[in-house]
Amino acid sequence: MLERIAPHLAMIGIHKNGTWAAQKIIECVNTPDEISLIAQNLRPYAPPLLLDQFGNYVVQYVSGLTLHRTQLMHCRCCLRFGAPANDFIFDAIVDRMWEIAQGRFGARSMRACLESPHIGSSQQRRVATAIVLNSIPLATNPNGALLLTWLLDTSGFPSRYNLLAPRFTPHLSHLCTHKLASLTVLRIVNQKIESNASKLIVDALFSSPGDHVLTDVLGDQVNGVAVVHKILTSTFIDQREKQGYIEATKRVLIELKVIATQAYRRLIEEVGLPVPNYQPTYANNVPNTGKNKPQSSFGVPGLPSGYPSNDQGLASMMAALQMGGQNPQAGPTQVQIENTFNGTNRRINNATTPSISTICVLAISTESF
Repeated sequence: MLERIAPHLAMIGIHKNGTWAAQKIIECVNTPDEISLIAQNLRPYAPPLLLDQFGNYVVQYVSGLTLHRTQLMHCRCCLRFGAPANDFIFDAIVDRMWEIAQGRFGARSMRACLESPHIGSSQQRRVATAIVLNSIPLATNPNGALLLTWLLDTSGFPSRYNLLAPRFTPHLSHLCTHKLASLTVLRIVNQKIESNASKLIVDALFSSPGDHVLTDVLGDQVNGVAVVHKILTSTFIDQREKQGYIEATKRVLIELKVIATQAYRRLIEEVGLPVPNYQPTYANNVPNTGKNKPQSSFGVPGLPSGYPSNDQGLASMMAALQMGGQNPQAGPTQVQIENTFNGTNRRINNATTPSISTICVLAISTESF
């Protein structure tokens, strides 16, 4: 059965149902010939399998193809087939590191393989070397950064910080202003395991020729300013050199002529520069306190500002409304219309000043006649 299925194992492994069958087949192998047959047929498809949402689980099963202790008791000759049987996976990871690490499933399947108890330290070192060589693009990729996190926090390899720091220093202007890569830079700075790596990053940032690196970083208000502030307030930097870093920051801030915005205020206060007190210039939006009320040119009472006040009819109606409202005891407006109406002489006797509703009624009545 395995001889007939093995050539199609990769295609079966990327199917949502077939992947379970492929994993079970790989889990049930017992002899070196079976392991060799599976490795031979999966070797050409290792990179696309790692990038597939179902196929990556097949690869993770293959990465643990070292025989279990109970199997080794019955087949001691299989000891030499442990690591070589799954070397093709790590060959693919090392050769196609950047391509696989960009994928959501590729980066996570690689990390799962690296954390598997079935792989050897030599295989981990191979992958760690590939991570260091591709560290710059990996640091700026949300999926690839997972591998850098594994290298720095989980692998425990010596000199891992010292290997990354020299590769980061020529690209600090880009890395410190990148939202994701700046976290890796701070991770190298904020550690005491390899203090030389931390000092190398900090010196490259604050002691570049002409302060060009620090100028580029401080020119970015989103990420760069926050990185510099976090480094200056870090307890992991050399306190004897801190004053020199502060002076360099002062010099660049003065050259950039920054203002005390929300992004720069904390850094300005940290380095001891005076915070300029800028008064907001919003003269047109000052709320009216009632002392200086604007008066319309035509004296229209109650007319809001901003409306045209050159309409005499509107002015008379507004005056009528206010006069009617000043005497609430006057009662409703009484309108008397004479029975004699000749079409030309119309007389209206108002007990009080006509309101806007009265004017509207009279207008309608007039039109009807």
